[in-house]
Amino acid sequence: MENKLVFSGEGKLSHKNFGLDHDVSWNIDFDLKEINRGNIINLNVKMPGIAITNPYDLPYENYILDGQIDSLGLSINSEKMLLKEWKEVFLYSYGMKFVSDSLQIGNFEKIDRLDFFIPNFLIGYDEMSFGEEIINYTDIKLNIDNQNFLFKLVGNSKFNNKDNFNNLDAQTDFTTTLIVTSEDGQLNYHDTLKIVDNFFDLLGLAYGTKRPWLMVKGYFKNELIGQYIRDVIYHDTSNIFSSIPITFSGELSNFIKDIFPKYYILDKNIKYEFTKLFNQLSGINAKVNLSEAFKNLEQTLKYCSLDHISFKENDNNVNEINFKNLFKDIDYSEFRLNSFLKRSKDIYRSDYKEGDYKIFLQTLSLLYKFIFRYFDYQGKYWDWSNISPVIKENEF
Repeated sequence: MENKLVFSGEGKLSHKNFGLDHDVSWNIDFDLKEINRGNIINLNVKMPGIAITNPYDLPYENYILDGQIDSLGLSINSEKMLLKEWKEVFLYSYGMKFVSDSLQIGNFEKIDRLDFFIPNFLIGYDEMSFGEEIINYTDIKLNIDNQNFLFKLVGNSKFNNKDNFNNLDAQTDFTTTLIVTSEDGQLNYHDTLKIVDNFFDLLGLAYGTKRPWLMVKGYFKNELIGQYIRDVIYHDTSNIFSSIPITFSGELSNFIKDIFPKYYILDKNIKYEFTKLFNQLSGINAKVNLSEAFKNLEQTLKYCSLDHISFKENDNNVNEINFKNLFKDIDYSEFRLNSFLKRSKDIYRSDYKEGDYKIFLQTLSLLYKFIFRYFDYQGKYWDWSNISPVIKENEF
C-alpha cells in the first residue's frame, strides 16, 4: 500500500473564537509511516493577508480546515489543528504550517466495508499460503447486536513468513489490514467503530501490547468513499509477553470468538475497568514504571471481580492478594522492558535481579489468569509464572 499522501486543493480556514473564516489554498505531503510518537499530520496553508489584522495575535490552537481535494473531488476536514509556524510569503499573503492529530477525507455516510490498517501486527494466520504470491488471512465471524459481521485480518504480502515475529522497526509498513463487512450489507460507521474498539481491546490483550489502527478506509460497492487518519502511538512487532500463542494458526480467532461476545456485553462500568486493566498490561510491556503501573491495580481487580467471578476452591481469591507485599522487594525505578529483554544473554547481568524479574512474570501470569477465568476462556494461553513460559489450556 502506498504510504505517501500528497493532496492539494482549496478550502476554508476558520477559528471560532478568533473570528477567522476565510478562503485558503492548502497542501498536504507526508508519509504515513512517520505518524507515530508525535510525528503528526502536517498541513500547509496559504491565506491572503486581508484575513489577518495582526499575525502576531494569531492563536495557537483550535483551527479548522474544510476543503476539497482537487485530484479526488472529495472533501477534507481537520479539526483542533495547532499553528506550528507562519511567515509572510508575499506582500499581504501568509504561509501557515499546521499540525493535527486527525484528518478525514470524504465521508462515511454510506458504506458496506471498512478497512482498518494496523502497523506492526503479525500473527499466525489461519490460512497461510506459500509461493510467489503470499496471501495470509484469518476470518472471524461474530454475531453482534443481531447482526452477522465478518472480521477478516489480512497479512501484507510484502512481509513473508520469514519476516514474521522478528522485531521490525517501529516505523515500518502496515503489516495487517482488518476488513469489516456485514451480511446485512451496509454498515453504520459510528456503531461499527464502537464494535471495532472492543475488537482491538482484545487484539492488544492477545498480543501483549496495544495494537491500534492508524487509518480506516470506507467503501461502498468497492468505491472509496471516506478515509480517516489519526496519530497514534504504536509499538514494534515484538510480542514477547503475549497472553496466548498468537504465532500459532487458529489461536487468535479462537480467542476472539470465545471472549468477544462476553466482553462486548459487559456492563459499561465493568468494561471500563477491564479496558484500564488491558492498558495497564500494555504499559507494563512497553515502558515500565512498576510503582505507577500497579498503583491502582488492586482496586481495578476488586471492581472487576464484583461480577461474581468463580474461583476454584483451592485458589486464592484475587480480592485477598496483597500486591504491596508481592512487589515489596522490587526497585521501582523506570526501565524499558522491551530493550531489557532484547539483551537476553545479559539479562541477569543487568541492574535487575533474577528475583525481581521472576516476580514480574508471576504477576503478569496472575493478571492474565484473572482475565481468562473471568471470561471462562476455553483455549491455549501462555503461563508466565516461571522464567521459561509454557503453553497451557482449559484450566479455568
